Amino acid sequence: MNKLLLRVVNLFGYFIAKILTVVDFIFRKKVSLFLKLAIEKYMSTTITNNGIIFDATEMSNYYRGRDLLKREPDTLYWIDNYMNDNDVFYDVGANIGTYSLYAANKGGLKIFAFEPESSNYYYLNKNIYLNGTILGMTKKEIDFKDIKNELKKNNLLGQPSETSDKRYWPGDKEEKS
Repeated sequence: MNKLLLRVVNLFGYFIAKILTVVDFIFRKKVSLFLKLAIEKYMSTTITNNGIIFDATEMSNYYRGRDLLKREPDTLYWIDNYMNDNDVFYDVGANIGTYSLYAANKGGLKIFAFEPESSNYYYLNKNIYLNGTILGMTKKEIDFKDIKNELKKNNLLGQPSETSDKRYWPGDKEEKS
């Protein structure tokens, strides 16, 4: 009963926060911002699935967390059956980190999650923070040079093709002819 009541209170707070967001948009005022932040601060806006905590401030993130075990069963099967201790897991286009967190929950993997879109990147970092103490994850900012070095180290960069004898990355100096 207490869980049901808590869920109802949390949903009520969530919907009030969304209504205030719409009011801000319509009237172009930030009057309700303080109230919205206060509500979100004291109301739970997370969902837990399979021991992984997801930020559920946005409905799309709520559905991603809720449907973790339903959305891409082949990906989950691959993580469960083919990833071994000390393997490296690259999640390119990680979104909010659903599969990175799932892989981290398995344990023993080195995980790199890449997400270029700023709001998804924000939620990816927030989800890493929410799960950090549970999964032993830490956040590390990396730049293109770090990515290039990691790919080279794990022999994933490939060899130059016949049409290109050099691969350029952001930050590389081009050779002048």
